[in-house]
Amino acid sequence: RVPTLVVVSAGSPAVGLVDPLQGLQDLCKRHEAWLHVEGHALAALCLVSVPNLPARTGDSVSLPLGTWLGLPSVPYVTLYKTSEAALAHAAGLSSFSVHTKLQCLPLWVGLQSLGHQGLLQRVLHCLRLSEMLRERLDQVAEIEVVGRPRAVSKEGQVLSLADVVTKSVGTLLLFDVVVPVVTFRYLPEEALVEEEVEEETQEEESTTEIASETESKRDTPDESDSSKEKTEEETEAAALDEEPVLHDTSYRNNLNSWLAQVLNRDIPRAALDLLDLDPYGACLRFCPLESGHVYGTTTQDVEELYNCLLKHLAILNATVRQKRKFRDALAKHANLELVEVCHWAGLGGVRFVPDAFVGHMDSLDEKAKAQLNQLNSELVLKLKSTDSAFSLGESEDGLSCVRFGMVTDDLDIEELVGLVLGAGIELEESTKALESMSELVKQGIQEASKGLQQENEEKILQEGLLRHVPIVGSLFNWWSPTNKESGIRGRSFNITSGLVESTENIYKYHMQIQQGDTPALTNMPPQAQVVVQAANALETKAQQ
Repeated sequence: RVPTLVVVSAGSPAVGLVDPLQGLQDLCKRHEAWLHVEGHALAALCLVSVPNLPARTGDSVSLPLGTWLGLPSVPYVTLYKTSEAALAHAAGLSSFSVHTKLQCLPLWVGLQSLGHQGLLQRVLHCLRLSEMLRERLDQVAEIEVVGRPRAVSKEGQVLSLADVVTKSVGTLLLFDVVVPVVTFRYLPEEALVEEEVEEETQEEESTTEIASETESKRDTPDESDSSKEKTEEETEAAALDEEPVLHDTSYRNNLNSWLAQVLNRDIPRAALDLLDLDPYGACLRFCPLESGHVYGTTTQDVEELYNCLLKHLAILNATVRQKRKFRDALAKHANLELVEVCHWAGLGGVRFVPDAFVGHMDSLDEKAKAQLNQLNSELVLKLKSTDSAFSLGESEDGLSCVRFGMVTDDLDIEELVGLVLGAGIELEESTKALESMSELVKQGIQEASKGLQQENEEKILQEGLLRHVPIVGSLFNWWSPTNKESGIRGRSFNITSGLVESTENIYKYHMQIQQGDTPALTNMPPQAQVVVQAANALETKAQQ
């Protein structure tokens, strides 16, 4: 089977890669297949000094002129070449249609207004912006530019747009020189070292595999069995080592996502896009051909973007370095637990665990989890009163935690961890005091209820059962009324002394009288107070 149409890319939208056009063009000619070319690098065809020469880029090309020139409502343009006009007429490409003619009107008006020089200046301005940013990023060690390397001359010098505009160059070299898209990502310092070590280890492993194959033929059966056991152990160790690597990949994605947010916030006219590329992960994309004319991006914006990037790279590097110290500091305290917060690029999260829950986090019930979430939520509110940098986070298991954002090198991690631990211990102690107080009040209410019930039973026995029989009781009370002062007295619970007292003196003198005090509103001595002492356990808790 031979393909009828082959679509190649001259500057892919994601990273600006260029397919091997020369080889694919020869292959399509050999098998009589149609070669179609698309991509942002085609915009550079107007920059050559001799525009009359035909560009051998395939049988047809697609040109999104509205995107490149910043003209809205302009359709795509597809240019094709054919050796026989009859074939184009048979395919309906040369037929007249009023609808298609009207669609081309905005494009015709835009080209007439810009002219050749205006079109050239717009494309050249966008390509210079991307080339300027690419040159700046190549100087930063923590930034990895994703995509093809820049074209180099025979003398070893990097070719630029100035070499293309002032000279007549071939189409393939032109596509290699221009930089329509700049895609990059942030790599921490440790990740850069790890990648270099991985490359060295891969080279060493390739050489050791060849040597081990020759030696394995000479091994005895016992030695071969021992070698199998070693390989199994090595594979298990490698499987265990993959977990932190996966975690580091997700954390790098969070760092690049944060970087894209802050750069778009500070330099909105840069119009950076956040992409998820395999196998790189989250990457930032700068394409002036798509957004330069819409947002009015200038060379000053690119310079400010570079300076802003350097400022935020210092914060990123500091956060990555402080994160390791943060882990080591939390490992020293049993009441603090490290929490990995999803989609968070900051220092991380920490959960305060009370002494009763230490070592039992995996077996907590729903009630205990609710208490833990309430405690950490109150901890965040307490810490926010001192510094607004603290926020409430949530882990994958749904438990709340204290979340820390981006930090700098001058932050004292030990002091930060001590602040969280001290505030958590204070909240835990206050919670215990409230629990003991609530238990004390609960027992006091139970004692008062028992006293009221006992007094009510005694009153019924003293007054007789006839007074509590319907109809008969009303007639009996009318014939022989009861004393008003013989009713059931209320109870009040004194938290300080742990005693359940009668409310008789309060209603009699219309004021609260402590035990042993004399009311100042009258010279008459007060009546004896009815005092019911609570249980011994209440008294001991009140003294505590």
